Amino acid sequence: MSLYKSISTYSAVSILNAGVPFLLLPVLTSYLSVEDYGLLAIVQIFIIFVTPFVSINICSYIRAEYYHITKDQLSTLVSSILCIPLVFVIVVWSCLFNYGTLIDAVIPISLIGTLTVPLIVLSQIIPQVVLTLYQISGNAIKFGKYQLCLTFLNIVLTLILVITWELSWQGRLLAILLSNTIFTLVGLVLIFKMKLINLDIQFKYILKSLKFGGSLIVHVLSGALFIMSDRLFISYYLGTEEVGMYAVGVQVAMIVFIIQHAFNQAWAPYLFNKLKSESIENNISIVKISYLAFGFFLTLPFVVDMLSSPIFFYVIDQKFNNAIQYFSLIHF
Repeated sequence: MSLYKSISTYSAVSILNAGVPFLLLPVLTSYLSVEDYGLLAIVQIFIIFVTPFVSINICSYIRAEYYHITKDQLSTLVSSILCIPLVFVIVVWSCLFNYGTLIDAVIPISLIGTLTVPLIVLSQIIPQVVLTLYQISGNAIKFGKYQLCLTFLNIVLTLILVITWELSWQGRLLAILLSNTIFTLVGLVLIFKMKLINLDIQFKYILKSLKFGGSLIVHVLSGALFIMSDRLFISYYLGTEEVGMYAVGVQVAMIVFIIQHAFNQAWAPYLFNKLKSESIENNISIVKISYLAFGFFLTLPFVVDMLSSPIFFYVIDQKFNNAIQYFSLIHF
């Protein structure tokens, strides 16, 4: 597949997937109070915090090893490391249960809500493994189909649970859990069809994955804490309601990041593939595309800034109007 088609496919899929919170803004801001939206934002950031401790970054390990091993070795590797999250989710559960009181002081949700977070993280791992395998193998069409179906189910369940069943912010989290659980089962079938699951579990791959993924935990955790810190400070000093305002402003400002992330998903496999040949033509092509991307992403924030007022007026419920002050501070 050409770079243009690859970028178009990944961009369309990634923009839709990453833009789910933005697409749901009209619904969530209408059916959730400002405080409930703030609580949802805090819990979602807590999910990001817990993720590296459950997944141990196994997708990053698959990416790192994919180009250096055979198909049979990849099958054994995938089969071996899929056991890791099942063990670590129990470890994380134990920690959350033992330190539930301390966590409740920072994140105001019940113990049951806290213990649900590792389940949500676990449900997302197989779908991410499937998407990783499709991406690094350059299969953008299958990547798109799988991701779009998961995104569609996520949105539909959210609408049902929040609007019809009136489950508030808990309905949004339950929709994430249910949609990812269903696509975990679908993902296991797809991995089996790719012939990447067998009974040859090798401890050496588990150790290598733990070593590789464990070394990244500090890096991933630092990023998660960086993302979490603003909401936690706002929650502590100004309250959960102000977190809701802030989260809406951030969500609109994330439009630039969503588009950038979509480009990176298509660009990374293309770049590494081109760098293999070390030809002058490929190097020139890489430089040209890099300059074009730089120019595009330099002007994009100004375009989004011009569109911000209509977005806040027509898309977001009026009770969140004050969120535009946070958008103005963040998006540049």
